[in-house]
Amino acid sequence: MSESLNKTIIESIKKYDFETASKAVAELFATDMNSPKPHIFLGIISELQKNKPEAMRHFRAALALDGTDQVALYNLYRVGDGSREPIRFE
Repeated sequence: MSESLNKTIIESIKKYDFETASKAVAELFATDMNSPKPHIFLGIISELQKNKPEAMRHFRAALALDGTDQVALYNLYRVGDGSREPIRFE
């Protein structure tokens, strides 16, 4: 189930349909509240909505749950240094 939710979230974010993505993220939180994935997705949404401080908070929260998550670490550094590198979803 979480794989289909991940796919829905990624597709919605790429279409800038943040309402659908946020609802799916809420479902993902309900499925596994200890997963860093929902925070990564919320960080990406926040970044695309031009809210960098909130994006960084979500990426840090993802790292607090799993300090080895390379996607969260990559996105945190990318947002923090203002890089034009592409967003990583997975």
